[in-house]
Formats: sequence, structure tokens, C-alpha cells
Amino acid sequence: MLRKGFTLIELLIVISILGILAVAVLSAINPVEQLKKARDAGRKSDAAELLNAHERYFTTFGCYAWENVAGVCTTTALGSAVIATASTFGAGNSVALFNGDLLTKEELKSQFASRDTIVNSEFYVTESALGQVSVCFVPESKSARSGGLGPNMNNTNTAAATAAQCAVAYNKTTTTCSVCVPQ
Repeated sequence: MLRKGFTLIELLIVISILGILAVAVLSAINPVEQLKKARDAGRKSDAAELLNAHERYFTTFGCYAWENVAGVCTTTALGSAVIATASTFGAGNSVALFNGDLLTKEELKSQFASRDTIVNSEFYVTESALGQVSVCFVPESKSARSGGLGPNMNNTNTAAATAAQCAVAYNKTTTTCSVCVPQ
């Protein structure tokens, strides 16, 4: 009497092949890099929302939040480069008043201020010599640092970042490779 079925060796070979294929697929997808890409896309979206809030504030009050001192607009010299860095952005400092003035004037919703990107101070704001305001962040993913989210700028948003500046390991406070909105 013959029994039909698979032998133990055949089953082990099939399971081994499936395991090798699973490892190959996971290494090709690289889930850690995918998570970094997703966080960078979220940062870019938050940067755009923050830039829109600054522009709405300017439209309403005739100056930016960092130019409004005690309710009086005192325009700063254009081209002041970095208005607020990642270390001062979320602190509600008197120069920038980002979380303070933009929230009290209702240009940003209070829920926005509790986002990880805001709480962790991941943005900085620049103003060019022509008055162009940009919100920038240091990209975490390799694809964004190689231009996947748009051109990379140096940490003052005054020139294109070099390949060497973007090749360093991610550090939101010391890396000089940034993605800025608008591009």
C-alpha cells in the first residue's frame, strides 16, 4: 500500500526556500528606510502647514510673528538668514514666538503644536534677502538626503547642500543638509 504525501525532507526544503525568499524581500524593501521616508514626508507636510501659518499671519498683521514685538510690527532687515533654529523653534522664545503668537492669533490649531515634529523642535525658518520665508528640516531618510523630496539646501537655505553635507549620519541639530518648503 502506497501513501501519498510529502516527506519530511521535501517539507524542510520548501520551508527553507520560503525563508530565503522572505529574507530577500525584506532586505529589498528595507522597512527601516521606509519608516524614515514616511517621517520625512510628514515633516514636509508639517513644514508646509507652518509656512502657510506664517503667510496667513503676515497677510493679517502686515509682518511676520518674529517681527511683531509687543503688538508692534518692527520689520527686520531682509536676508537675516536663519530666523529660528531647531533648538529655539519650539521654545516659544521672544524672538520667534512661533508656538505662542501663531497659536494665540489662531493661525495654527493647538493640536498642531503637540505634533512630534513641533515638540521635538525639528524645523528652522529662514528669510532670504528677497524676503522669501522658508521652513526647513533635516531629512532622516537616505532617499530624501539624495534629493528625493526636492533639492537639498545648506543649513541657512542660501546655497545647495553638497553631497558630503548630505552623506553624513542623521542628526537634526548638526547636519547641514536640509529640505526647505517652498523649494
